[in-house]
Amino acid sequence: MTSSLDQAWNLITKTPSWFGQADFNKKEVDEAIRIISINGLLQISQEWYLSSFRDHILTNICPSFWAHFKKASEDETEPCSLFQVFDAFKYLHTSCGLWLDNQLIRGLFVNQCDTLDDFRKKMKYLIKSLLFFKIEQIFNAYILTVYTYGFKVSKSLNPFSLDENSDKDESQEMDSSGNLEGECMICKEILSSVDSSSYKDMILSTDENRMDDGDDDRTCHCQFIMKLFIEMNDALRDLDLLDEISGDAVASVIHNHIEAYVIEKCKKSFEESFLKKLEVWIRNVIFKWRRLVFGDNQALITKASDERLMHFMHETYAQMRTSQMFDIIIEYPDSEPALEDLKECLGKCHGTRTKVINSIKDSFEARLLHPGVTTNDILTAYIQTIKALKVLDPSGVILEIVCDPIKKYLKSREDTVRCIITALTDESSELVPELAKDVSQTIDDVATMTDDELIGKNWKSWKPDPVDAGSLGRSKSVRQFDIVSILVNVYESKDLFVEEYQRLLAQRFLHNFECNVDHERRNLELLTLRFGESDLHSCEVMLQDISSSKRIDNRINAGEIEAHHWTHFPIKCLILSAQFWPDKLGLNPNEEANKLKLPPPVQESIKTYTQAFETIKGSRTLNWLPPLGSVDLELDFGSPDKKQSFTVSPIHAAIIWQFQEKESWNLSELSQSLSVSTALLRRKISFWQNKGIIRELSGDRFVLIDNQTQSCIAQSEFLLSESDDDEDYEDESLQESNNAGSASGQDVGENKHKVYWQFIENMLTNLNSLSLERIRSMFNMFACPNGSSEQPLTIQQLRNFLETKVKEHKLVFSNGQYRLA
Repeated sequence: MTSSLDQAWNLITKTPSWFGQADFNKKEVDEAIRIISINGLLQISQEWYLSSFRDHILTNICPSFWAHFKKASEDETEPCSLFQVFDAFKYLHTSCGLWLDNQLIRGLFVNQCDTLDDFRKKMKYLIKSLLFFKIEQIFNAYILTVYTYGFKVSKSLNPFSLDENSDKDESQEMDSSGNLEGECMICKEILSSVDSSSYKDMILSTDENRMDDGDDDRTCHCQFIMKLFIEMNDALRDLDLLDEISGDAVASVIHNHIEAYVIEKCKKSFEESFLKKLEVWIRNVIFKWRRLVFGDNQALITKASDERLMHFMHETYAQMRTSQMFDIIIEYPDSEPALEDLKECLGKCHGTRTKVINSIKDSFEARLLHPGVTTNDILTAYIQTIKALKVLDPSGVILEIVCDPIKKYLKSREDTVRCIITALTDESSELVPELAKDVSQTIDDVATMTDDELIGKNWKSWKPDPVDAGSLGRSKSVRQFDIVSILVNVYESKDLFVEEYQRLLAQRFLHNFECNVDHERRNLELLTLRFGESDLHSCEVMLQDISSSKRIDNRINAGEIEAHHWTHFPIKCLILSAQFWPDKLGLNPNEEANKLKLPPPVQESIKTYTQAFETIKGSRTLNWLPPLGSVDLELDFGSPDKKQSFTVSPIHAAIIWQFQEKESWNLSELSQSLSVSTALLRRKISFWQNKGIIRELSGDRFVLIDNQTQSCIAQSEFLLSESDDDEDYEDESLQESNNAGSASGQDVGENKHKVYWQFIENMLTNLNSLSLERIRSMFNMFACPNGSSEQPLTIQQLRNFLETKVKEHKLVFSNGQYRLA
């Protein structure tokens, strides 16, 4: 019995060396197992088998497996060959497979299926722990390369049948094999690193078989490569190594491809919703390729699960759109689909809201809130932000946070109030519909309302604020997304806006007697709903003055009043109730400009008009304000082709009138004749100098230029004269005419003008339109920096230069902005 047991044991211990050999005696092995089982040594035999497998891994499998990567590990410049990896895992699967499933191990666990499965799990754990207890970085790079090419080859072969709901674009992408003139670029790239003659022979053999089948496309070996790729995954899956070895690589490949696809398909378009299409694409492409790798065993899919991949897609999309928020806001409402997609991502991706806020604030700081952007452009962006963020975040949290810097910056701009009022009352402004919206409460009423009152009829759709809202104390106008109220609350006071509207309304009427009263009355009624009737009472009186003035003026000019007979100058008069009109508009009779002495014929016409008014109103009379209003005049230089028409202020008309009496005036003499100061006169006479009508000689003497050729020369010379920021000319800067004969000086001036124009043209090309002050500040900053020999241009010099370009039809001046024609 002892002899039989020894023989049985010896036979069993020698059996592993016979695995896979043809002379393996199955009957002798079965008999030896029976003897060992009878003697109660079956468990010991099982422990011996596991120990022997462990020794075999360390002694044989490990060195042979890692030998496949030894060459590339020594030379990191060697390109990775997929076939090295295929060889390595094929050897591993074959070597371990002989131990995992053979007659000996089945005999040791006869009638113990569950125990055998557990034992095999222990063996696979040994493979995992002994073979891969330390993985070199180069090995991970190899695995990543294999799955990268595996994905490319899969796309080339299009092994997936997309369902009928998938887009044609995805089908086309999956059909794209990268072929160029019959040559598969993927195969060319992969096969360039093949150094195994066996694989080359197999490839050639495959080509011959395909040629025999009538397939002439012998340049693509993707089918063969895919076969090896699938076999490798099956081997890893059989050894329970797939997730540990390939999980990170598969997830990385999928993530990289999702990221690239999202950017490629979505980045350039805001006008289309992409999330649903991306979800369909992931199901039809990514999930099916993942199934090709992992099979149907969902337990293997941990790092590339459905939920993780969908979440990564949403994160990628949100990150891309977050970086584009400024452009999305500016392009609203065309970008509304992109905002809806991003809104969905905000609810699914934690932390995205904070990133969106930071992105918008950084973009505003870099691209909006600086001196190079006009106030009107900032307001336009502010309004676009309000509209866009209403779609993105109905709670108003993001709007309140990102717009706070805009509000603070707008407060520092002197023209903010005027720009807002102009935008609210201009017929062509996009804010007109906002002002016309039905509002049931004034701004003061909203400020005193409770949150429950604000919710009102929308209580069924009410939602709590997001958790990251914190204690913002958001304004009620933000919660309602009332654009007009938000703009007014920039200064947290309506008084400034009421005063500015009153000034703007007055200036419109004073500069344009034919202003549309009905339009202004409608604006006033809409503003009254917002601000309240008491605050706008003065504006109502101003409108009544305009209507009353038109009625009286029509009666007088129609000849109904006997005391009124025209002599030389027909007059249209605007009769104001001065106490209701804003200050600083020239309405104060004690102001210096009101002492202007008008020409006698004009005074005679004014006297006649006053008499007619007194006839209508009895005891009431008129106090005229000479500086205000406008004059339509025509200058005749002796021939029909030299007539010029102008619409100017009364003081400009009075100045040119004096040159009708004599062609040359001293500044002090002209000042006495008009009863104005020399400083005021010098500023006003510059208008006619710019037009080339009047020219200044030395000694404060001005002469009329009646020859238009000389007028053009005078305009060119005047561009070189200097003035300070207050437009007061200095005597020595007006000696230009004495030096105009220098040819070299003219060349230098022309060269400078060319440089000036080139710089200004480039500036307007990039920034579209700029104000005079902004052009001057940028020009002096970059063209005449500190330490430069160039002298900075003054306001007047630059204005003259730009006006010349306007006359040459190279620039257009509109609403205080210069732009290229």
